[in-house]
Formats: sequence, structure tokens, C-alpha cells
Amino acid sequence: MKEEERVDKKPINYRYFLKVAAILVFVFSISLIVAQINFNEPVKSTSVALVEKVSLPGQKISTLLPDGTIVKLNTDSKIITPAQFSENSREVTLIGEAFFDVKRDESRPFTIKTASMEVTVLGTSFSVSAYEDEEEQSVAVKTGKVSVKDFKDESSIELDPLQMSVLSNKGFVKSEISNPLEAFGWVNQQMVFDNQSIHEVLKEISKWYGKEIEMNI
Repeated sequence: MKEEERVDKKPINYRYFLKVAAILVFVFSISLIVAQINFNEPVKSTSVALVEKVSLPGQKISTLLPDGTIVKLNTDSKIITPAQFSENSREVTLIGEAFFDVKRDESRPFTIKTASMEVTVLGTSFSVSAYEDEEEQSVAVKTGKVSVKDFKDESSIELDPLQMSVLSNKGFVKSEISNPLEAFGWVNQQMVFDNQSIHEVLKEISKWYGKEIEMNI
């Protein structure tokens, strides 16, 4: 009878496996914590905070922009600006009418966008009229030079002091400002009329006071 073969088996080291298991659990837990922190970390927003300034019907207000530009809003108007201008440009949106006294900065052009046109300057004073309920939009320059572009056909026009342009569906019409008070009087609370019809006068008075005016003849 053959003698049975013996195989010597080493005893299992349970402590070793427990240590390995503990290390794996620790590493896995740390990974979960890091992943959770990254998941909950807020995403940095690249959006720019915007500020709206609004003048109510019959009201006129003045505001100072972040770059030092002074803006006077005519009645029933709104300007939308960034809380801070970028390093390369200064851009605002206008609905209604406003007078701008732009702080000169040759490295950052100042741009006003309306529904139909874009006005670009470096440093000057001028008025922009772009009411939503009016077919025509206009720019009147008091000092400096202004460039105006039509969004529709990309045409543009340059304006010098005491010149103005009117934009309609027929394009730009450029003219000289013969009576500065008529173009800029409202900035100093002056209402000036020159060879205007009674309907145009009543429309301006209605807008000035924010009241509807009826004429019975």
C-alpha cells in the first residue's frame, strides 16, 4: 500500500487581506469625496452683469457710467450698460432718446446700439433718438466726430460738430444743425420748436410731460 502523499499548506494570513481591504476602502472613499467636491464646485460664470437705467414718461434723468461718461435720458427712455466695461470696448444699448457726453478713451471706442443703427465714438457729445414707436432714428452731434452705421445694409456715415443724420427705411439723410437749441434744448429743460406742424408740436409736448393730448377742432 502506497504511502499517501502529503502536501504542506501554509496557513492563510487573514490579517494581510484585511489590511489590503482596508487600504482599498480608504482609497475608494477619498476618490468619492474628491469627486463630490468637484461636482459641487460652482462653475465660474463668464456672463456680464447688466444695469438698466429707465426714465418714466414725463421724466428726465442723468446717470454716470463706469468709465465716467455722462448720460442724460429723455422721457420714456432706457439705457442698458454692463456693470463694468471690458478692457477693449465700451458698449451700451439705447431705447428712446439720450444725450451722451463721452469720456475720451482712444483705446476703447464707445458704441451705442439701437434697433436700427450703431453709433461709435472715442470722446464727444451728441444726442441719439431711437424710440421704438417712431419710424426714424437720428443722431445729432454737438462736439467731436461720430460714426453711424445702418444695421440693415451696413452703410455708414460720418458726422462732424453741428451735423445730424436721420435714418429711415430709405437710408441716411445728413444735414447741418441750424438751431442747436432745437436739437439739444431738451438736455437743459428747454423745449424749442422751429417750423413744425401743430401735430408735431402736440406730439412733442405729449412726450415731454408723459400725458396724452387731444385736439378738437
